[in-house]
Amino acid sequence: MIVDPGKTYQKIDGFGTSSAWWAQYVGGSKAVREEIADLLWSKDKGIGLSQYRYNACAGVQKEIQDPWRTGETFEVAQGEYDWTRDANAQWFLQAAKERGVEEFILFAKSPQERITRNNKTWAEPRSNTNLAPNMYEQFAQYLVDIVKHFKQYEGIEFSWISPINEPDWNWDSPSQEGCPYTVDQIVKLSKVFVEVIAGEGLDVRLLVPEAGAVEPVYRDRNYALRLLGDPMLSQHLPVLAYHSYWSTDDQRAKLADKMRNYPEHRLWQTEWCEMVWHRDLGMDQALNLVRTVHADLTITNASAWTFWLGVSKEDYRDGLIYISPDYQEMYESKSLWSLGNFSRFIRPGAVRIDVTDNRSRLIGSQTPGIYVSAYLHEEDEYLIIVAVNELAGNAAVDVELCMSRERLSLIPYRTSKTETLKQLNSITLQQSGSGTVIGTLDLAPQSVTTYVFYGWKE
Repeated sequence: MIVDPGKTYQKIDGFGTSSAWWAQYVGGSKAVREEIADLLWSKDKGIGLSQYRYNACAGVQKEIQDPWRTGETFEVAQGEYDWTRDANAQWFLQAAKERGVEEFILFAKSPQERITRNNKTWAEPRSNTNLAPNMYEQFAQYLVDIVKHFKQYEGIEFSWISPINEPDWNWDSPSQEGCPYTVDQIVKLSKVFVEVIAGEGLDVRLLVPEAGAVEPVYRDRNYALRLLGDPMLSQHLPVLAYHSYWSTDDQRAKLADKMRNYPEHRLWQTEWCEMVWHRDLGMDQALNLVRTVHADLTITNASAWTFWLGVSKEDYRDGLIYISPDYQEMYESKSLWSLGNFSRFIRPGAVRIDVTDNRSRLIGSQTPGIYVSAYLHEEDEYLIIVAVNELAGNAAVDVELCMSRERLSLIPYRTSKTETLKQLNSITLQQSGSGTVIGTLDLAPQSVTTYVFYGWKE
């Protein structure tokens, strides 16, 4: 396996999770909230996530039986707000800031209930959208006002506003907040947001369309063409966001091919979980997670990758951390720490570099394997290799690093059934005689190992 820092791909913007469905409750639990915040965002005690999606809820709806899936809106009336609402989730916003999170995204699943067609936070059956046609500007102003308030009074600077979430789904039952949109409506709403943001003079960007899967971005709805092909919007949308649910490597490759038409624009994967019942705190769920991360980074060329729920209460594979019904106990998962093999070390500004014989496999395949990706952070002068072994036994990977040194040392950090980002003894790569250094990466069964080489420019 050859690692070549001379051949580069996308710059990495970050890794993250969202506040949705948990922060408004767990933030009130003094028993666990500090530890949860450390695990998610601390670079020393946790996995050092660098992005955080804060959910601007649309208003509590009693018809939504699961209280986690509905939440308070700040709006009292048009232009009037109660900023004491959503206090528990606001606690986690501050905790993320204190622990060094670099980028905050404000996202909404539905417009606030006052401006929807049915005064609910989900749509009617066969509705193409639930946002009232004369309320586009008020929706934009609402989210912009939130951004302004948090910057001025709370010291939280949102870099992005994401007003649309999975618009390709119907959202026509009271199971959670949600709002569908046609492509034409997305284009119209995006232009309204651009105008309102510009009118306020804010240094915040628009993030759309948060597609529910890879395919709608390049096919069927063809969000890439409709949004980036629009002369006005292409100037204001540096990133297109998608969710990686039910997506294959073939679809990822087709999306990457589509994006070659728009070389100045990036892709972010902004929401994924395994969508399987029965939680798993071990390596099975973790390996499914990192396989998806690897595919999105190396095939789709995603510049950012975000997991769905930071914390879950369900018997479902949708959380990095799980919590007891009374919010007094929390349970770490190997998924948390395996994501940390990426997020703690691949910091914003790193660039993905070439790895040949990159044995990524189709997500739908049942054949386990080994796959490797690599990254260079020139500013901080270190190189990162992330190696995943899905096999039930040990594996050895011969590696050749294209750089001229007599020898160099790699420091491994491993997550496995018995380890969580454990620092191991360093390994040495020796000069090959042909301008490279060579060695062997020994991979434990069902493990994720990050190798770090410090002193890149020495």
